[in-house]
Amino acid sequence: MTALTLGIDHLGLTVPDLDKSVSFFTDCLGWKEVGGKPDYPSKFISDGTSVLTIWQAQTDAHVGI
Repeated sequence: MTALTLGIDHLGLTVPDLDKSVSFFTDCLGWKEVGGKPDYPSKFISDGTSVLTIWQAQTDAHVGI
């Protein structure tokens, strides 16, 4: 597999559902889980070039833009 991204070393995303978000990147896009901090809670995923930290949001409140 060839990485599709260039130039991003690390990016963090806050999401409402950690497991569903990780599943999207790993199952749909072929990224790999490369670590995490269960007590934070967060997981690190990578496509071999870029690394994402995905954090579980601490609230259920919807924030609109």
